[in-house]
Amino acid sequence: MMAGLTTKDGIANQNGKETYDVQLVRGIGAIKKRWLRSVGVRTLQDLAQASAAEIEFQLKQSGRVVSSSEIEGWIAQAQALVMELLNAQPRSVSSVISEVQPTELAPDRELVQENGQPSTLENLEKADLWKTIAAFTIEVQAGVGTAQQAQRTRVQCQTTDRTETWTGVEIDQLLQWVRSQLNSLQSKVETANSMATTPVTVDINQLRLLRSTSVGKSMVVDKTQRLFPESIQPGEPFILEVSIEVAGGAVERNQSLISYRAQCFARHSATGKVIELSDLQTEIPYQEQSFHSLRFPPIFLENPGAYRLQVVVTPQNLPATAGSFKVPLLQVI
Repeated sequence: MMAGLTTKDGIANQNGKETYDVQLVRGIGAIKKRWLRSVGVRTLQDLAQASAAEIEFQLKQSGRVVSSSEIEGWIAQAQALVMELLNAQPRSVSSVISEVQPTELAPDRELVQENGQPSTLENLEKADLWKTIAAFTIEVQAGVGTAQQAQRTRVQCQTTDRTETWTGVEIDQLLQWVRSQLNSLQSKVETANSMATTPVTVDINQLRLLRSTSVGKSMVVDKTQRLFPESIQPGEPFILEVSIEVAGGAVERNQSLISYRAQCFARHSATGKVIELSDLQTEIPYQEQSFHSLRFPPIFLENPGAYRLQVVVTPQNLPATAGSFKVPLLQVI
């Protein structure tokens, strides 16, 4: 039976609201708590609203493998605990689980400083010094509802998505299969070990805000002039074009394309609310030194106010330093 929540389990956040630790969920200890915080899941309420597929994907990107079924179990526990909280302290659902909306980021996820490094100590943990080459999930299962107690051994290689199943508990066959998978991945291990430590660097030189000619002129900011000269209107659609320079680093000889993730965030100066405006995945041909442009799909800011923009561009398939560019002020009036 799931342990009940009491007021002593909760702590008040900076807005005076009660939040609860994800370690109230069975299966989440100190290490997995840090993993969840690294992808923005900081409280029990966050976990109750999270997507298992999204958490699994983000953790796998950083070399941390947790099965989707395990994450779904965490989320189910979190939802049950949150409902127990609501029953114990009658409030509207929105007042308890309003901490994280789909467009909001936790405060320490604004995320990247100008030098491309994470902005919190938590993201600098030693796991960054290691790259996962192979990960395995091993299960010993028992039959349910059968006259005789049947067992089987099942193993999955998370790296290749290959699985194997044997009747009974077969340790020897399991070890042989794992060893064969590791041998088949040896070339990838050697490639990873032979790559130079100098990363590819991404430098964002310029942002261009493209507007409809019926509304106003397009505007440009760069490293010497980081303020847009004019305001935009609430709800006005615009396109951000990002100019980047890619240089240095070690790339595999047969790697002709680099995959990039480009993200755009806006922080409302008055409320502090961070909005993820766009998250773009694209591929660009690699050259030792090259200049490229990325375009976000049309975006808009619905509410008036002063905003700070941040654009982050991160190569996905090779060692690299992310590029970041901040615009201190964009007026929406």
